[in-house]
Amino acid sequence: MKFNLSNFFSKPIPIEFRDYVLTTIKLIGNLDKEIEIKELIELLISNNIPKKEAQEITIFLPIAFCRKMLSQVNWLPYYIDFYSESKTVRKKFLKNKRYKVIDEVTSTYFDVSTNSNLILKIASLSAEFNAINNLLTKNPDANLEEIKLTPTYIVR
Repeated sequence: MKFNLSNFFSKPIPIEFRDYVLTTIKLIGNLDKEIEIKELIELLISNNIPKKEAQEITIFLPIAFCRKMLSQVNWLPYYIDFYSESKTVRKKFLKNKRYKVIDEVTSTYFDVSTNSNLILKIASLSAEFNAINNLLTKNPDANLEEIKLTPTYIVR
């Protein structure tokens, strides 16, 4: 039986979702090596985070950390959910209930934490961070405010 993603997004988010996000931050902080996204999802599942919630957290937590860390960038307010060549959906980040919780947790974390290594560890899991880092490596005089971004694509 195929999982229907639209049913997943139409359901309310679990009351524990904020705790799942906080657990994820703690787990990443306890890692002594770099981790691939697939491994991170497995780690979250092994710590009692449901698979679909773990997937959403591993997609959006790095994006939220990157956006907060590089706040000078003129970020687009939307992303593209890519289901197939014929089905793409443009969505605002802050209309995504899970992203909104992740963004709130991220803001609180940035307000109270001084752990720049953990911030960098999480932000660097995002494609956006890596694209900007590559750009700045090739063009060290580039100004973050002048970077033009394309929408983030979330491949479903």
